[in-house]
Amino acid sequence: MAERPATAARAELTPEQRAWLDQASRREVNGWLHVAVNGSPAARGFQHGYLLAGEYADSVRVYKEMTNQQIGMDYDFFVDRATELHADKIPGELRAEMEGIAAGLTAAGVPASFEDVLGINDWMELTGYWWPKNSGRYSALSKANLQGAQCSAFLATGDATEDGSIVMGHTSFTDFWQGQFENVIMDLTPDDGNRLVMQTAPGWVASMTDFWLTGAGLAVSETTISGYEGAKGYDETRVPEFVRAREAAQYAHDIDQWVEIINSGNNGGYACSWLIGDIKTGEIARYEQGLLYQSLTRKADGYFFGDNAPWDPRIRNLECRATGFNDIRSPNGARRVRWQQLLADHDGHIGTDAARRMLADTFDAYLGYRNPSARTICSHYDADPCQFNDVIPFAPHGSVDAKVVTSSDIESMHLWARFGRADGARVHRRRVSSYAPPVELAAGVSDGPATAALGLHPARRRLALSSRSGCLKAPIALAMAVRERRVLRCREDATGAAVLKSWMPCPQGATYVRRAQRTHPPVSRSTARTSRARLSRSKPKSPRRRR
Repeated sequence: MAERPATAARAELTPEQRAWLDQASRREVNGWLHVAVNGSPAARGFQHGYLLAGEYADSVRVYKEMTNQQIGMDYDFFVDRATELHADKIPGELRAEMEGIAAGLTAAGVPASFEDVLGINDWMELTGYWWPKNSGRYSALSKANLQGAQCSAFLATGDATEDGSIVMGHTSFTDFWQGQFENVIMDLTPDDGNRLVMQTAPGWVASMTDFWLTGAGLAVSETTISGYEGAKGYDETRVPEFVRAREAAQYAHDIDQWVEIINSGNNGGYACSWLIGDIKTGEIARYEQGLLYQSLTRKADGYFFGDNAPWDPRIRNLECRATGFNDIRSPNGARRVRWQQLLADHDGHIGTDAARRMLADTFDAYLGYRNPSARTICSHYDADPCQFNDVIPFAPHGSVDAKVVTSSDIESMHLWARFGRADGARVHRRRVSSYAPPVELAAGVSDGPATAALGLHPARRRLALSSRSGCLKAPIALAMAVRERRVLRCREDATGAAVLKSWMPCPQGATYVRRAQRTHPPVSRSTARTSRARLSRSKPKSPRRRR
């Protein structure tokens, strides 16, 4: 198990630093850490670092262990590469904020430098895009970079929604060891530029999970482009994606300006299919960005969705391979089919409730019935034997959150957010531990306090996690603790199958554990009679007992 970063006693704060902290806040709501920072780059950076120092230290401990286990190189190796490649490409304002984060961490007893903060921000891009291109320098074998399924998302507007406003939903797919740290809702008000509300992690200056609300009335999300080949599509001389995404969110006032900023200095890192909505005009857009090719599509009515397979045939065929776009056996192909079914079924009625149901959908389009797996919109890699594709079976990976906003939420800078799997299902430790490396469970899963799953910003409903053995804790071991007895029902399968999600009734304050009930497409009465008749004929007759 990786050792925790060295810690020191908290430093004596200066009057200026105390004044900065007086203007910031941190509160824990249903598993989320709501952190509000503001002011100059140095001030908001210091607030960020000081208020999230403990979580940052724990995340670095886990990142160090898992970087070594999954790649074979030390975490510090990538910190050094980040400094070498990108330190001079960080704009002055953002660098001052990152230096402020390091100062706040150090003052809180977690010694850190600008280079450390740069390293954790650059980690995903360097390990996923730079390393596949350059691993041959350090290994006899050069790894191909085939980015897997990372998210499910949609964006709707106009006649597709229940009131004509914009509705956006997103669930992140990631390794559970990493996803447990992506529970920060950062409310950042800079001296210059737009106010930002974003999902993020300790130390990050960009969302990185990429769920943004901006003071300019923009809502932004994305799904990573699967199969993107970093060995061909990464330019280490240009600006990293986390910098471009943060600059676009902070300074863009409309979709055109956002696209212009995100494409300025595009290095091909963390290639995405972006979804952008502007509540000022009601317009939505999908911007697919590779290094060589980009495409922008707009709509005033209708919807877009993301399943990690790019729609632009140039990006899909010339910059990627094995995207699964037309393969319904693959996670991407199956979700593409299912998104089209769900959005067509809800067309004209998409709102917060429909969005939450769609993100929680576990209908397997390949098998034709409800089957939580790697192919479902709410991803369950850890429950999938993956006998129909080349994905690693029972991988500790999948949906770790769900977020939904409407135009009114965007205007008020609020969001509905669930920390944990989008459908609220638990992860079974015994199943995962049978296949996952023991180190991933030992070092990757936090032993911190159990967290909850469902809330609003601010929270709507109070929930808590089960502490029963056999469940992982934050953020993916989910059981319900509600004050009233409740049964939730939803109808969403294209086949007409009724999906029932129920919680066992028990006394007030007790723990509710979800009972998963698999449902299949409805069977007609004639089919049922035929099946029973066949079954009765096939059964051997038992001898009569003599009296």
